[in-house]
Amino acid sequence: MLEVGAGSGVDSGFLAKLGAHVCAVDYATSSIIVSKWSTVNVQQADGETLPFRDESFDLVFSQGLIEHFKNPDRLIREKIRVTKRGGFIILDAPQKYSLYHIYKSFLVAIGCWPMGWERSYSPFDMKMITKRYNLKLVKITGWGSWPISATRLRELHSWLPIPKGLLKLSERNWAKIEESPLSSYLGMNVTAVFRKP
Repeated sequence: MLEVGAGSGVDSGFLAKLGAHVCAVDYATSSIIVSKWSTVNVQQADGETLPFRDESFDLVFSQGLIEHFKNPDRLIREKIRVTKRGGFIILDAPQKYSLYHIYKSFLVAIGCWPMGWERSYSPFDMKMITKRYNLKLVKITGWGSWPISATRLRELHSWLPIPKGLLKLSERNWAKIEESPLSSYLGMNVTAVFRKP
């Protein structure tokens, strides 16, 4: 597996603990990943010019990367190039039709968003990626919620008397939403799984 734009390496480290052979690439944080995750093969590299041969990986993924590219064409093409035929590419990005997108767009517009320029994606955008790059769309899903989530309610519970029943109800209902087709429209993030023919 290859994670492009691995950040702190948490996802790569988790997958390596499960027994996967994982390579993580990041332009800025490769030394941080090396110091935290000894089981991950780490390289400092640009996602638009990956230092791997064609068709090297069964799975290539990124979480929180594509939204930082005004034109992600080279990034997507590089991911496709290093993915084996029949392999998978996973893209995860902020979801366009969410409260989080409105909040983030406002902060980006006034220059206060700490992550710099970002865009958000919709399920339709992910379907367009399928067509443009001749991929097969396996699944679109969504996850997370903002500003209120079961996790945030649990955090609030430590100093605000929120009934445990309300916490459990919130977790159960959100789990149902994340398992449904609505998740790609209601989640904070949208995730698309593509297959390379």
